[in-house]
Amino acid sequence: MDIQPHDSFFSDPKRVKTLLGIFAKDVAKSIHSITPVNTEKFSSKSQKFMLDLLFSCKVKDQDAYIRIVLEHKSYLDKELPVQLSYYNSAIWEEAIKGKEYYPPIINIVFYHGKGEWNIPTSLPILEDQNLEKYVSKLNYILIDLNKVSDEDIISETHQDLCAQWAMLAMKHIFDSIKGFIKVLELIADYIKKPMII
Repeated sequence: MDIQPHDSFFSDPKRVKTLLGIFAKDVAKSIHSITPVNTEKFSSKSQKFMLDLLFSCKVKDQDAYIRIVLEHKSYLDKELPVQLSYYNSAIWEEAIKGKEYYPPIINIVFYHGKGEWNIPTSLPILEDQNLEKYVSKLNYILIDLNKVSDEDIISETHQDLCAQWAMLAMKHIFDSIKGFIKVLELIADYIKKPMII
């Protein structure tokens, strides 16, 4: 599997921490010691395969994992939850070889495609609440750049210009050149603002 430029961009643990600090503050507060790990996994049920981006981290003193899936398609992939579940199982299968417990996995889907995201972040949806605690659930954090204003991206990432430009480029990848010029004007306006100390 070829490493895409946006994959390389998000492979920096400091940038992952920045990303979580903007879009998932409660997660950012609870985790530390973020380290990238090999995304090449082997499952006893299948052949070798690759995950998008995988990091080990600590939640207090417990080992955990953060997995970031970059969705940049112009259409929604309804099989994404199935892939998340499959990859989670593979991570656990490998992890329990050296651990006495199943480490928590925090799934993050980073979306900047054209279509409206309409896949629930917690699946399945049950009408009978009495069965909720008995049914296997899949949860993930959705970061949808289409729902974040350019102004918020610029202000939240002003200390990491690389992160700022990457996120704005991904958000506006399908725009015309005129749309991109407007983004540049917003950045210029922000730079001109006086610093508040």
